[in-house]
Amino acid sequence: MPLPLIKLASLFFKQISKRVSNGVKERAKHSPFFRKITMKPAQWYHNYEINFKLSGLGFSKVKKNQQINPDRAAELGADFIGEMVLYMLVGAAVVLEYAYHQKSTEKKKLEEREYLNSIESKIDEQSLEICTLQAELRQLQRTVGQLDSSNLDLKEKCASLEKKKSGWLW
Repeated sequence: MPLPLIKLASLFFKQISKRVSNGVKERAKHSPFFRKITMKPAQWYHNYEINFKLSGLGFSKVKKNQQINPDRAAELGADFIGEMVLYMLVGAAVVLEYAYHQKSTEKKKLEEREYLNSIESKIDEQSLEICTLQAELRQLQRTVGQLDSSNLDLKEKCASLEKKKSGWLW
């Protein structure tokens, strides 16, 4: 895939995932069920964040933090849910890309195996053909050897006939 198409696809994915994430956030902010569920995790996160910031500034842990108000807890929970949706979409994209890459790699390996098998079968066919040609060559060499010996016999007979013939006429 060319580079501009990759950039365009990543921008498209970013925009879609942001819209989905923001939609989930808005629905979560106004849901009473969601408010009920996110109150404790939001309070825990708020306490953790305050303690972390204070320890970074050199203060000791605060024993009792100020409670977070329900609207802020709902907003914090919605932000958390939005981020989780965003990370899940990105994770799904990574998993799908990995699966596509695995499938592509598997397909390439299969094509290479088929190519190597076809080459091996051609090599086997040609080695068989070479064996048959060698057998035919040996047979032809035997035939040539037999013809040479027959030719020598005929030459000897001709030579002996010529000697006999030459002896009769003189």
